[in-house]
Amino acid sequence: MNRSALLLTTLAAACAGAPALPVPEATTPTSPVVAADAGALEALAVATAARGEAVAAVQLLVDAVAAAPDDVPRLDALVRIAAAEQLLPLALQTLRERQDGLGRWFAGRVRYLLASGQPFERALTTLDAACRDFVAAAQGEPSFRDSSEQWAAMCIGAKGNVAFRQGDLASAQQWLLEALQRRPDLLTTELGGGDSIKLGLLRLGERVMRDTVRTERLFRAAVTFAGDDLDLLNNAAVYALDRGVQLERGGDAAAAQELFERSYTHYRRAVALAPDDVRLRNDCALVAIHHLHRDREAAMALLQAAIADGERTLRDDPPPTARARRTLDEAIGDCYENLALGWLDAGDATAARAAALASLQHHPGEQRPGARQHLRAAEAKLSGG
Repeated sequence: MNRSALLLTTLAAACAGAPALPVPEATTPTSPVVAADAGALEALAVATAARGEAVAAVQLLVDAVAAAPDDVPRLDALVRIAAAEQLLPLALQTLRERQDGLGRWFAGRVRYLLASGQPFERALTTLDAACRDFVAAAQGEPSFRDSSEQWAAMCIGAKGNVAFRQGDLASAQQWLLEALQRRPDLLTTELGGGDSIKLGLLRLGERVMRDTVRTERLFRAAVTFAGDDLDLLNNAAVYALDRGVQLERGGDAAAAQELFERSYTHYRRAVALAPDDVRLRNDCALVAIHHLHRDREAAMALLQAAIADGERTLRDDPPPTARARRTLDEAIGDCYENLALGWLDAGDATAARAAALASLQHHPGEQRPGARQHLRAAEAKLSGG
């Protein structure tokens, strides 16, 4: 294995949290530090820190890296021990002047970790510097390109979460979407402190949810870049539907139709990902029957299958908590309610009446104005009204 390939493999293992692969030992050691195995050096540093000599522990690894600048396990140990002892600036001192790809990669990693404990503006500046390090690392060592691109995207995603916490929602949206566009595969990757690109997007959606125009655009963009995430697809569908209803009530039927179509597309993609989800199938069918007035037979079949699955679950394998059981029961009731509307559209008042009555047997019972409306319409048709 050549040097570049070995370094790339080791870096990838470090990113994944797996044990780092060893690198060739120096053939002409000039001191005990050079000759020592990286694991032994790290153990010595840990023992030194445990005696209350944190600076000496990190300095030991700084000296080890200075003696063998291309030793990836030593560099990795330096960063981890410095982070554990809150002495990352000391680690950065030995890396900040390096211009080689390996040095810039680890400098970027140190800066990324440093940013997590810094004030808003300084954190953004540090993350920008880290991003530049990773860009330079990719240019200096082409075999680092994929890893560097991942970390650069993580820097941008971290900036988005920092901006969100400071209330800069416009910047948060810009950076979170940019990070996702760059690396959709990092949607749920831990960015530190429990943050991720996905969590940042969901938090942002909650914060701006009253602005349906903005929220619909946010999640539409998100699923453009990461279209196989169920939560993002569901949110994109929900806010497209809500915006469509607003436009319809405002008299803009053409614009409303466009949003309903978009919502239906999102829901169908979501159902394809979670075909057993009762709620998703109900919501997908609702858009088709109530808003688009098409695909009625397919939508009704979807509802009937969802009802059968939901009732079987409640009977044979009910959810473990009362809240979860109530949520499923409500979804089944919604399916019956929309099925009643489908039967009304199909001209079968008897079936519509039966479905509406069944809907009223599910949470929240009589507090279902839609089901009661469908029941009245069905009974009026049956009585010749």
